[in-house]
Amino acid sequence: MKMEMIANYNCVTGEGPIWHSGEKKLYWLDIPAGSIFRYDPFTNKHEEIYRGPQIGGMTIQSDGNLLLFMEKGAIAIWDGNELNYVIETLEGEKTSRFNDVIAAPNGSVFCGTMSTNKNPGTLYRLDTDGSIRPIISGIGISNGLGFTTDCAWMYYTDSTARTIYKYRINPANAEISDKSVFITTPPNEGIPDGMTVDSEDHIWSARW
Repeated sequence: MKMEMIANYNCVTGEGPIWHSGEKKLYWLDIPAGSIFRYDPFTNKHEEIYRGPQIGGMTIQSDGNLLLFMEKGAIAIWDGNELNYVIETLEGEKTSRFNDVIAAPNGSVFCGTMSTNKNPGTLYRLDTDGSIRPIISGIGISNGLGFTTDCAWMYYTDSTARTIYKYRINPANAEISDKSVFITTPPNEGIPDGMTVDSEDHIWSARW
């Protein structure tokens, strides 16, 4: 496999690549800069399309708009022109930010936060009715998530613990159970960060 650079914006922390199937374009973030970038593989054109508060992750809604998970526990919809807040701040997360997110099979979104000096990180679930609740607490750095192709299992990374966990997931309501350790990485192999699961159920774990 050969890696190829498609754009160089000197990102401080370039993360969160996500494919927009409606537009056939790739989006990604620079977290500290609050920047969103977009790349068109058919024209090789790429551009910065948004800059604002820090963004830790994003998903794409059924109407094509971006759902942004931001600093201070804020969640907002960006339609390409305006930013409309769904949640302006999340209690207990005013000094933190979201770090990595993923849309579940039923449309809910798992969204995790960074730990601070006062509070550990938390994995939340934003449901389709707009409610949000903590799912896993006591996290160091909530990070990469992924699902098996049959949507029966979810992988979840805690970077501080250097561990990727595995949970059974109910695809109808995104309830998780049966936690187990999938892998814990030794110190000489880097810290597990973002991740994805490919079409053959292989896990690709980026290392910090």
